[in-house]
Amino acid sequence: MVQHNIPLTFSDHLSPMFTECFPDSKIAQKYSSARTKTTAIINKCITPYLMDELVKYLRDQPFSLAADGSNDTGREKMNPLTVKLWSSQGVIQRFLDIGLTSGTSCGSAKAILNKMNEVLIGHSIPWANCVALAVDNASVNLGTRNSIKSRVLDQNTSIYVLGCPCHIAHNIAHAGGLVYSEVMA
Repeated sequence: MVQHNIPLTFSDHLSPMFTECFPDSKIAQKYSSARTKTTAIINKCITPYLMDELVKYLRDQPFSLAADGSNDTGREKMNPLTVKLWSSQGVIQRFLDIGLTSGTSCGSAKAILNKMNEVLIGHSIPWANCVALAVDNASVNLGTRNSIKSRVLDQNTSIYVLGCPCHIAHNIAHAGGLVYSEVMA
């Protein structure tokens, strides 16, 4: 279900479906795992194992890190951290942490980098293995002083920090649309 991004509510329908599809199977007749049990299995058994495997990779080999922040509308901000790395399956991208920051300065570079440090150090993942950081183009991320970029480069001067080309394309299209509408008016 997780691998194919199937909603957990679908598991409510599996027990009755297996009973109908496999009436001669004793296993299918006894199968019982609705959304509550399925969620518990995923969160308490599968996720910790997969996280441990991911952390082992990140401790031993190069990876790139991507961070993006939720809109800052209150005193909590989500800054999901994802990683890309090479494995026997090829290049894979995995979720590492939600990076929740809170307080009046939850959207500051200091708060976000503190959370990133907390996640990496908490898993004993060295910054030295991080070869690239992808962030959007906000000044809190890419500014020359007191930004996530400047603070990450203090951790590892070899990290390549890149902004989001989609944001650049969007900004160009937006500005072009404004000019076009002014010219046509």
